[in-house]
Amino acid sequence: MHVRCPLTRFGRADFGLSPLLLIGLLALAIFPAALAGADLPIATQAVDAVAGSDGSGAAQVPVPEPSAQTERYYRSGNVLWVVATVWGLLVPAAIVLSGVSARLRDWAHALGRNWFFTIAVYVLLYLALVFLIDLPLNWYQGYVRPHAYGLSNQSLGQWFGDALKALAVTMVIAASVLWVPYRLLRRSPGRWWLWTGLAAVPFLVLMLLVQPVLIAPLFDDFGPMQDKALEAQILALAERAGIDGGRVFEVNKRADTDSVNAYVAGLFGTQRIVL
Repeated sequence: MHVRCPLTRFGRADFGLSPLLLIGLLALAIFPAALAGADLPIATQAVDAVAGSDGSGAAQVPVPEPSAQTERYYRSGNVLWVVATVWGLLVPAAIVLSGVSARLRDWAHALGRNWFFTIAVYVLLYLALVFLIDLPLNWYQGYVRPHAYGLSNQSLGQWFGDALKALAVTMVIAASVLWVPYRLLRRSPGRWWLWTGLAAVPFLVLMLLVQPVLIAPLFDDFGPMQDKALEAQILALAERAGIDGGRVFEVNKRADTDSVNAYVAGLFGTQRIVL
């Protein structure tokens, strides 16, 4: 079976579905790191751990009964997840089936001329279009809903600024690497998907390495842990869990949200615990 490579005759190729899938994978790798107004259902009430009687450091953490507001937040979150998932499938499908993707391709070809810049321009146009289409849903999910439940302190300007920064980061990374599967498609039309999958592994490892030191600081100001006693306890707990060489950082996230209290990020030399 003959397979036409989009790079060989780019102006007539059906440039759309494959880039949408690849861009989606890139977004999954990038946006969780950015947390630009993300609506995370993380417990906000701190409780004291009780050491185990055997002295092993095991802890029993009392879990409070959920309130009516918590139940509403949980149920509405499930509905919102379904809506967002369906929306995330319908938007790319509509862009492809309506012919908008083909028009973006033609504009990208006119502006980019050669195949490399054509792909980069298409990526920028597509991401900008999807950002605008998704903006009402993301505004409700990341700004309106957290404020309604008292989980966010961000102003609308701060939220929108974070969203624009996340979009810019995604654009830069996507435009920089999306040419790889198309080069592989030209070299191996029958096995390009396999080589692309293999190439994605080192890319994801690289993202895990650089996210804490290059991407996360675009959204938050990180500093050393002020409570040295708590830092020592956290590092001791991490060591018992087999995690050595980690560092503890502190960020004033409460200025923006009450739904995030801690997370772990990084790989190898960039691994860190953030409170």
